[in-house]
Amino acid sequence: MSEPLVINNNELKTVTIIGGGLGGLALAQLLQNSGLKVTVYERDVKEDGREQGYYIGLNKMGIDVLKNIEHMNDVLDNTINNSITYFAIVNKIRKALSKNIPIYWNKRFIRYEETDKYVIAYFEDNSTVTSDILIGADGAQSIVRKQRCPELKNEDIGIEWIAGTLILNENLNEFKTIRKLAKQSLVRVMGKDGHSLLILVLHKPNEPMIETALWSMSWPVDGVHNDTVTAEETLSSRVIDKSQKYFDHNEITDLLKQTPLNHYLGPKYMHSAKPRDAAHPLTTHRGMGANVAFADAFDLSIALLNSNWSNTIVHYEEKMFKRGFEAVQASLQSTRMLHYTGYKAIIRNCLLIFIGYTLKIIINCRNVFSSIWNIVFRK
Repeated sequence: MSEPLVINNNELKTVTIIGGGLGGLALAQLLQNSGLKVTVYERDVKEDGREQGYYIGLNKMGIDVLKNIEHMNDVLDNTINNSITYFAIVNKIRKALSKNIPIYWNKRFIRYEETDKYVIAYFEDNSTVTSDILIGADGAQSIVRKQRCPELKNEDIGIEWIAGTLILNENLNEFKTIRKLAKQSLVRVMGKDGHSLLILVLHKPNEPMIETALWSMSWPVDGVHNDTVTAEETLSSRVIDKSQKYFDHNEITDLLKQTPLNHYLGPKYMHSAKPRDAAHPLTTHRGMGANVAFADAFDLSIALLNSNWSNTIVHYEEKMFKRGFEAVQASLQSTRMLHYTGYKAIIRNCLLIFIGYTLKIIINCRNVFSSIWNIVFRK
């Protein structure tokens, strides 16, 4: 979430939130019963105007915030009860967070202007909105942040990724290895030359028999590149070629081959805030983005509800930047580790194999001792 814009020391009455993503909507929900007039402005044409059907990971930090929003309980119950890793559909959370919130769709923010008393938001359709405070929750490419803090720059970290989803059929013999591994945890496959593949197999709470495989392939890139969209057929061929060259596993290749072209997301190039800035676009590999946004929203709501809100926001910003710095560092470290090449990749793989065998031995020993214990005490 971007740094809020404090305009005056008068009583706070109106709040404008730019961005109807998870962080902005969570903040609106947390302020909903405060007596403040809170309005959200979102660039999407309508609520379902853009594909939001991918999954995010929720950790304790994010879940604790969402528990403070009353009608999120059902969503959290379904999420936690149906997945040991707490993965949730972005679209489902976004819809729940939109409940009873005044949202203006198709409002593309372009700039703001400060006066002695208010802040004025300008939109592409030539409309304006005046409020006591404007809060930027408009994502990694935040226009609010660019104007407020032009010195903050996103860094290209040299990683490209492509993702996709596939609804698996009822033939349990197909993707047998992937299904077996994915029942217990996420599946992370370390390929050759820094290539990495993440696979999840998830069930919809209302359709437990339907399995959806979500995969995300990423790899290091060199030189100058841009985010041009590749033709779908070429994109599919490129992904399949990579699966055969760098992973060499029939199930992985078949999974990517069967993924419908309209279920592809990407290609994209990963960016992150510079660690010293941390205001704070993250890479995806640590699963921190949504959780940090929820934590920022919670702390900001507390600051805004304080009678001395203009001063408490200063303390909020200090806490937000510290948390953002730590999250950026953690996500960058995770991303780099997953895409090691050369001797670093060999060392990483050896460590992972050692950890895996150690855990297996511990589990087997625990099972043996448990069996002996039961036999002795049953007698």
